[in-house]
Amino acid sequence: MTQPEDRIPVVEGYKGVGLHADQSPERLAEVRAEIDQVIALEGRVAELLAWVEWRPNSPESRLLAAALVKASVEEAQDRRRTGPAVDLLKVGAHVAGLDGDRDRNRFYFDTKWAPRWAPDSENRPVRRPVPLPDSARGGETK
Repeated sequence: MTQPEDRIPVVEGYKGVGLHADQSPERLAEVRAEIDQVIALEGRVAELLAWVEWRPNSPESRLLAAALVKASVEEAQDRRRTGPAVDLLKVGAHVAGLDGDRDRNRFYFDTKWAPRWAPDSENRPVRRPVPLPDSARGGETK
């Protein structure tokens, strides 16, 4: 989990989710739409897991989907019921660094720690129209 002081700055909140800085108004509209889609999936753990793993989805919506998966598992545990068979460590690995300012990928809406994808893969993050300057990533240098 990224420490609060290391998180990507938030430009606004939408339905309880912080929208990350350095995105165009058009991109923020897409992120809001994805957040709405994730909220509609609440309780459908398999679909939320697929959302978490699909890298073209926005970091904000993937983080929300991961939080909803975790909440479903914890709710089942609290009620002492058999919950969904979910590896929370794997879920956490899929979203690790997505909210970290120094962890942002300069060229994609993703973390720089994510594994590379095959050139022909559809499961790759969305490319930023303009790369982030180093100053937008906590002053990190190349």
